[in-house]
Amino acid sequence: MRTFEILLLSLNVLILVIFLWKRGKARKLVLALSGAGLIILALQLAVEHYRWQMVPAYGLTFFLFLWSVKKFRSHSHRLRHPALKAAVVILGALYIVITIGLPMLLPVFETAKPSGPYAIGTATYHWIDDEREEKLTEDPSDKRQLMVQIWYPAEPDGDEKLSTYIPDISGLQTAVQQEYGIPGFFLDYLRNLNTHASIKAKVSQAQPNYPLLLFAHGFPGTRYTNTSQVEELVSHGYIIACIDYSYNSIATVLPNKKLVLLSDNVPELNDWESWDQLISDTWVPDSIFVLDQMEQLNDKDPNGILKGKINLTSVGMFGHSFGGAAAAQTLLADSRFKAGMNMDGTLFGKGDLKDGLKQPFLMMNVKTADINNADEPNDEELEQIGLTREDFNFIAKEILMRKNNLLKNGGYSVIIDQIDHLSFTDLYLLSPFFSWNRQMTPRQAHTIINAYTLDFFDKHLKRKTDTLFDLPSSPFPEVKVSLPAIKK
Repeated sequence: MRTFEILLLSLNVLILVIFLWKRGKARKLVLALSGAGLIILALQLAVEHYRWQMVPAYGLTFFLFLWSVKKFRSHSHRLRHPALKAAVVILGALYIVITIGLPMLLPVFETAKPSGPYAIGTATYHWIDDEREEKLTEDPSDKRQLMVQIWYPAEPDGDEKLSTYIPDISGLQTAVQQEYGIPGFFLDYLRNLNTHASIKAKVSQAQPNYPLLLFAHGFPGTRYTNTSQVEELVSHGYIIACIDYSYNSIATVLPNKKLVLLSDNVPELNDWESWDQLISDTWVPDSIFVLDQMEQLNDKDPNGILKGKINLTSVGMFGHSFGGAAAAQTLLADSRFKAGMNMDGTLFGKGDLKDGLKQPFLMMNVKTADINNADEPNDEELEQIGLTREDFNFIAKEILMRKNNLLKNGGYSVIIDQIDHLSFTDLYLLSPFFSWNRQMTPRQAHTIINAYTLDFFDKHLKRKTDTLFDLPSSPFPEVKVSLPAIKK
């Protein structure tokens, strides 16, 4: 919770305690405290802004003020009937639980402060690929359009605004309501989330140029679901282009306010061929197109920010889940990418990885339990998720084979215990409810993930030799690292 929210809730609890246990002995104090509560409420609305989770606290603040005024004037303080007093205590306690619980369970969270020496700037670009038809619309004249948010080391002068975490909250609200049935107002408080990045700040002059990374989100995801990871990398001297893969992200808002939602044309779970095709026919060309645009941006930036600041000889790509598969296939298709990383993604794609990749590649996965026949789903469980026994056996075998192929030619593996698939994103920061029973907090998970991500790209794009991969063992007991075999 934020500062004024904590002050307001704490003051309300204090006033209730005084009301119930001090009775009439502190009428002036209670009146003064409840008046102070109104002042703090006004400051909270002005500085931190309204959010619906605080409505019970707002109501309690007004109630306590009016009640204190009434008691001050009437000189009547005692709840005479024991049952009435007990009811007031129970109802008051329940109300306090709701009042405090809502803002704690759905907080206005902050991503961790980046640890690097660079401040952060960000700018968003809208690019149209005139060479490719948009296959997911009915209009044959539509061309493929992408929104790309670029993050870079900056020297802000203090006049810039901080970028919001979610670029267009109304688009996300519409998307989650249509896709998942969650009322749009439920997410309204997320408009109060800010990043550590200044909008269109001047690029840092500390280095002549900076390595470039492309980030690919999961399916469905958004370009901002890994903001805490992106900010950490940028603070250590990287330019990162985060891509919204239109019609495969939760919501993409184009400059004309056109809202592009997740396509209805999503493959079935067991349609391995279609998932492969989606990566190779859409996500890989999108990623290559973005790198082409970054080359043009380095030559001429319409925002006057990044011209000449992108080191196009040191380019990498990383992604989560489906985006991690896109990263592997993009490196296979385009040698301009010098290193890549997949965060817990199944290796979809039509490109043949049987000989691995020529570039260094890191597979970062969660630790999974050893599976025996007793652990395998039964036929009823498979039917519930739409798979046959043959589908399951094929997928299990194919996943392992593709991973082994990818790693056999210079591949790195990092396996992290006590986390799960979504720990690689910022999702668990949305509520402690998501992680209350997990062994590792979201921020601890991000610390480990970010450390290995940064050191991998530092090793292969900045040629550093003192990284985590150069140590005899991991400093994190939850991590197991497998290095590529040394070639003779």
